[in-house]
Amino acid sequence: MQPQKSLQAIPLGDEISDNSVRQMFHRFVELLSGIDGRVRLQTSRVEVRFFLGDEFLCRLAPYRELFHVQIGDAPAWEARVRTHDGYAAAVDRVLQRYLEVYASAASHG
Repeated sequence: MQPQKSLQAIPLGDEISDNSVRQMFHRFVELLSGIDGRVRLQTSRVEVRFFLGDEFLCRLAPYRELFHVQIGDAPAWEARVRTHDGYAAAVDRVLQRYLEVYASAASHG
């Protein structure tokens, strides 16, 4: 895991008022930050974006009681995460996206 990366997104997660949802946001960030050393983050005041190389993986945007997840480009998969089921679905989708991007990069050398 690369804690310096995930620390960049902590202030964003602190915007979430619900403690369990805030913890899910932080776990999501930690998961993606640590999955591959080539994953990079772009943070702004309102969102964090994850990339593998130049390929977009996902965007997280915290709100009061939830966080919004957009995975992939057009067509993107989107969800508002506020439950463990929503979190599990988003993790499943982002891992699928990571594997697609990883496999594509590997096949192109």
